[in-house]
Amino acid sequence: MLRLSKKKFLLSYPIKQKMNSGQSALNHQLSNIQSRTSNLQHRTIQAIILLFLILFLGCAPKKPAPEQSPSALWSRFWKNQAQNILSFKIKTSINYSSASHKNRILATIWGNLNYPIRMNIKAGIGQTISLWLEDMHLWQAYFPAQKTLYFHPDGQKGATALGYPTPFNLKELAMILLGHYRSIVPDQFDKVELKNGLWIFSFDLRCKVKKIVLNEQARPVFISGDKWQAKFSQYVQSSIYYAKKIILHLPGSEQAIIRVKSLQINKTPWKMQQLALNLPEDTIYIRMK
Repeated sequence: MLRLSKKKFLLSYPIKQKMNSGQSALNHQLSNIQSRTSNLQHRTIQAIILLFLILFLGCAPKKPAPEQSPSALWSRFWKNQAQNILSFKIKTSINYSSASHKNRILATIWGNLNYPIRMNIKAGIGQTISLWLEDMHLWQAYFPAQKTLYFHPDGQKGATALGYPTPFNLKELAMILLGHYRSIVPDQFDKVELKNGLWIFSFDLRCKVKKIVLNEQARPVFISGDKWQAKFSQYVQSSIYYAKKIILHLPGSEQAIIRVKSLQINKTPWKMQQLALNLPEDTIYIRMK
């Protein structure tokens, strides 16, 4: 029995070898066919996607050219300037952020179009931080907690030195919030170009504002200067048109988001006593350089 088993084993082994070898070759061929089929399907899908993208980009709607010429839009921009304003009062919230800290203040700005102008700054909880007064000769900021008044001939430089970075003095900021740009934008532009369906007006390098972008209603949506830019949105109309939200980008990743809470204009000026800084006798005066 043992010999018969050995013969059977010896006879069957070459046959199994041939069968296994044939099966292996068949599996290899099937694997190659499946691989080629998979690659073909993958290339086909890629071709379909590429064709779709070409068709989509070719058929994508293009922004139409503005209906108004740049000169007509520019003329309309100046006609949009707030008229018949002798005095104003604006309530705002300002969210300031930098790489190191964030804070939120409430600022009320009021005054006459041609000075003086006041601003009271409060913390988010309502505590008074500082009281500002600016006229055509001097900028002053009183801090009640320190009983100290700082003053500087340039409001923009004074505010920035005290930790309130801004490219504008107090009057310029108020005029921007009122939609009144005559104090910072020249009457004539030096260059104009069309981009994304909007006209971009550029000015001489000596101007504070280097570029201004107007929408179809001739309202500013973007202005920029040296190392700063401002974006305007959420235009509303009450007694005048104004932007309720302004995002001001400053150097060093600093940003101020200004939201207008209320705005009123008057045809009569504020009285001088309504704009005065009434300081205590023990106030410390510091002249800033």
